[in-house]
Formats: sequence, C-alpha cells, structure tokens
Amino acid sequence: MGRIGGIGASRGSEGTVHPIIRSSVPSPGFEQLPVDETFTTNPVGNALMAIKATPLAIGRALAAPPGTPSERISLLTKALAAALRDVELQADFRKSQIDFRHISGDEVLRGFTALLRQSPEVQQQLVKYIKFGG
Repeated sequence: MGRIGGIGASRGSEGTVHPIIRSSVPSPGFEQLPVDETFTTNPVGNALMAIKATPLAIGRALAAPPGTPSERISLLTKALAAALRDVELQADFRKSQIDFRHISGDEVLRGFTALLRQSPEVQQQLVKYIKFGG
C-alpha cells in the first residue's frame, strides 16, 4: 500500500492503482472513499491523522515576511482573491487539470494553530514521524 497525496492506495496485479482510503481533505473524484480518521477511536491516533492532513488542507500557502504593513497584506489578499475568481485563469487551471481553491489567510492560520497546539501525548508520538532540526 502507498499514498498518493492524501489518498491511500494499493497496487493491483496488473499495475493499476486502486484507491482505498483518503485523508479528511477531499480530492475530486475520491469523495466516496472512507476517511482515515474514522478508523480509530484513539484520540492520539486521530490527532496524528489530522496533523498529516493539515498540509493538504492548507495547500500552497502564500505568505509575506514579518513586518509587512497591514495595508500591503490587505492589497495582496484582495488581488489574489480577485485573480482566482478570473474566469480565464480558472479555465487555464481546468485545462491543465490543476485543482485549486482559494483558502483565506484565516483558514490557513486556523490550520497552523491546530497543528501546533497539540497535547504532550500527541507531541511525544509525533516526534516518531517528524524529525526536527538537522
């Protein structure tokens, strides 16, 4: 079994890939698959799976450096939202088969906050899977 993005998959005998499970972040065409977080009643296991899904939910976040004036942040935020509403740009995304969705800065902040505010028990388990530092 392997993973393709947020989708768990097994390889069939003919080399075909059969998706069997997904993360809590829906992927177009795979919404019917069971969500991995539903297969545990253990709160630590559930938290670890949610942590694993957070980067997929946030996607490619855009950020400005610390100290950027709030007026500039507001201008950049509005410009990005407007660009992503552009019909021609959306057509280009579809033609290139790029799935996109505008995620507000508030949503990204909530995701990072949830990711970083974990119980000591979850943190102890997390270090088994994520190595910090060099």
